[in-house]
Amino acid sequence: METRTKQGWVSIVEISTISHATEDLGRVVEAVKNIIPKDLWGEFERVYSMDSLEGHYGNPITRIVARFKGKSAERIAGYILSRLEKGDFETMIYTLDRRFDGKGRVFIRISKQDAYLGRIRIMDGDDIIRVVLTLPGARSIDFVERVFRSLRGEV
Repeated sequence: METRTKQGWVSIVEISTISHATEDLGRVVEAVKNIIPKDLWGEFERVYSMDSLEGHYGNPITRIVARFKGKSAERIAGYILSRLEKGDFETMIYTLDRRFDGKGRVFIRISKQDAYLGRIRIMDGDDIIRVVLTLPGARSIDFVERVFRSLRGEV
């Protein structure tokens, strides 16, 4: 059954990306912060983590992960969706069959370069910030579309 929790439609937002050795780690963190409302940057500083990993060819990479729950998750989801250009938003809706796992999770890939510049744009390449939105109980694409349009302020 598709229902809304007390905190809203979105219960968890997980944001992750990787920073390659050739990238400025501070700028990558700034890009991630740019996709959340400024008043939640303090919460981001408290919840994010960094892990040092090794890439496919032995190159060092850093994985950055931030997980938000409840009202913060709902606000971040609305912020991301409302800042997408109309064309990007409609492309995302049109491709929900590839983004929605049927179990309540929606996967969005955002351009890391554009995020650093303060824009939120959908990108299906490699240099991305991965956002996973968890909508408890969501089982249909139609339901996800209605929730996204509502969070964007279209309803």
